Amino acid sequence: MDQKIIGKFIAEQRKEKSYSQKQLAELLGISDKTISKWECGNGLPEVSLMLPLCEILKINVNELLSGKRLSEDNYQSKAEENLASLVKEKEYPKTYKMLMVWLVSFFAVALFFVYKMCVSDDLFWISKIMLSIILIMIDFLFLDIYRGEFVYWISYGPDYETAKAASSTQRKRYAWKYLRNFLIVSIVWGIYLCVCIPMQFVTKVDFFIYLILLFVGGISTIPIKFYEKNEKNKY
Repeated sequence: MDQKIIGKFIAEQRKEKSYSQKQLAELLGISDKTISKWECGNGLPEVSLMLPLCEILKINVNELLSGKRLSEDNYQSKAEENLASLVKEKEYPKTYKMLMVWLVSFFAVALFFVYKMCVSDDLFWISKIMLSIILIMIDFLFLDIYRGEFVYWISYGPDYETAKAASSTQRKRYAWKYLRNFLIVSIVWGIYLCVCIPMQFVTKVDFFIYLILLFVGGISTIPIKFYEKNEKNKY
C-alpha cells in the first residue's frame, strides 16, 4: 500500500462529493488535521474509520486501500494484495536490540578513553583499530535500523505506533537519512587514516578528529524529521 496514493485518492473522492476537510472530519467525528494527514500521505485511517469513510465517499475498502477505483477484473487480486500488506504492517516488530548495541558502543568508547588516560604509551595502532571498530558498530547499528525499519528508536524519531502506521517506504527513507550520514563519517575517517598512518600522527590527533566527526555526524541528524511541519511527505 502506498500512503501517498491512498491520500490522493481520498482527497479526490472528497472533492468529488463536494466535502471540505472540515465537513468530512465532522461526519467521521475526528479533526480536520487528521483528514489533512491522510491526504498528505502521512498516515492511514484507523480500521474503525475505514468503513464509515468508505460509506461517505461511496467507495469500498478495497478501493480505499488500492488508492483507485477497481474493475471486476482486478478486484480479487487487489483484495489479496491489500490483505497481505495489512498483515505485514500488523506484524511490524518492536525490539530493543539497537539500544543494546548503542550501549555497548558507548561503553567501549568510555573504557577506551579511560584506558588511554591511565597509560603513558602512545597507542598508535590500537587507537586507530579500536576507534574504527566502534565506528563500524555504529554503522551496523543504523544499517540494522534501516533494514528492520526500527525508526521509532532513533532520536527525534516517531513513537512505535506512528512508525507502525507509516508505510515501509517512509520508514526506510527516514532511516536511510541517518545511515547515510554515518556512512559519510566512516568514509571521511577512512580518508583520515590513509593520511595519518604515513604521517605518523599522534594518538591525540585521532581522538580529536574522531570526536569532531561523531559530533558533526550527530548534529547533521537533528534536522531530519519523520513528518514535516507542513505535513508534506518530505523527509
